[in-house]
Amino acid sequence: MPATHIVERAYQLAEAGQYLRRSEIDRALEREGYTIADLQHLQGAGITRDLNQRCRAARSPTGAGARG
Repeated sequence: MPATHIVERAYQLAEAGQYLRRSEIDRALEREGYTIADLQHLQGAGITRDLNQRCRAARSPTGAGARG
């Protein structure tokens, strides 16, 4: 089991700028060893929206927007 909590790791990946949306982060987390049960922490509409926004902001030319 990975040492970093899945929610924290999901935000790290979203802010890295490599992913377009939460579903891509889910696949990356599975490759890192997180389980389907772990992924349940990311299923809410609010966290999905926030992760998607952070993915977009991280990929924008300025990298701004997710944190204000």
